[in-house]
Amino acid sequence: MKKNKNKGYKFNELNRDAQQKVLEKYFDINIDAEWWEIVYDNFKTIAGVLGITVNLRETWFQLPPETPERGSSYTADVNVLTLIKSLETKAWENIIPLPNFTFLPLTISKRIISLMERRIIDTSASVSATNRESEIAVQFDSNYNSNACLNYNSIDTQLSIVCEMVTDACGELNHFLLEELEQDYEYRTSKEQIIRAIVVNQFRFSKDGQQF
Repeated sequence: MKKNKNKGYKFNELNRDAQQKVLEKYFDINIDAEWWEIVYDNFKTIAGVLGITVNLRETWFQLPPETPERGSSYTADVNVLTLIKSLETKAWENIIPLPNFTFLPLTISKRIISLMERRIIDTSASVSATNRESEIAVQFDSNYNSNACLNYNSIDTQLSIVCEMVTDACGELNHFLLEELEQDYEYRTSKEQIIRAIVVNQFRFSKDGQQF
């Protein structure tokens, strides 16, 4: 082990024990700022394509090791008709490559969609964060002109299906958000990325791994 008396040791010049000490000390070197912003921005973009407008100021998550609990939640407004059409066309695939979502299959009547397009049926939905560590809550509302729907006796059943679809899609997005955050966190705290940050910052150390 050669030492520059004025500059100390580089990371790769330390012995194994000293390197391990450095890795433990600098475990959070890549997560000491708002590291999640890129994940949040991608999530907002994907949700937007689905007709879900996310409020990032009311988006939360918790991950180990800071807490034994894991979870995420977000707040958003949902354009139900845009969501239905986006799920039908898998519009998110035109943005960036993504793992397959496991949305419920669309079984909504074309007639219901037509009635929604003509505003004979009005629907609205919103997502709220139950707390910073938990699941989301979805509020779905609908109303329709009964006189215009006299010949459609299964409308309430179909609207229940729409509600289920909205709830499932919003929940699936929340699971996606949490998985993306976990993957990014694990990447940033990996041994390789910690070492890379140490090298890029040109840190120097004493023989026993103390920052020089």
